Amino acid sequence: MRHERFNEDKIYETADLVDLQIQQSQLSAPFRSAAAVPDVPAALGKLIVASYVALLATFAVTMSHSREAAFAMAICGVFLTMYLLVPRVFLGVEPEQAKRPSFDSFLRDGFQTYTGPCSGKDAVIQMLLIPVVLTLCGLAMGIVALVTL
Repeated sequence: MRHERFNEDKIYETADLVDLQIQQSQLSAPFRSAAAVPDVPAALGKLIVASYVALLATFAVTMSHSREAAFAMAICGVFLTMYLLVPRVFLGVEPEQAKRPSFDSFLRDGFQTYTGPCSGKDAVIQMLLIPVVLTLCGLAMGIVALVTL
């Protein structure tokens, strides 16, 4: 590999590679996956699932008056199932699931993010804002569609 050093005028043709040695104890250690969301309670995930199911139910009740619309709702149901099932499978293999905080302690204490602390209420609002607003918009569109029929 060719590279230059900024403080020298020479061009080097090869770079020095560091020889990495793997210890025998590292190879024999059992594999354990890391916790994906250890600071977020399971109840918040259930609220997210409920909000997306409410969105799909709103569309199903208000807008599926034809076979084509019902078919589109079935396809949306399959996509929603996969959208929610994949994270559930990932979280199911997560170690030490019992260490998650309760919903009350999450609201009270919040958690640390890369940019600093975040209160629990702010985190809940950020996670539920899009699906809840989409559900309300879907309900408004459904009401308009039912009134104009």
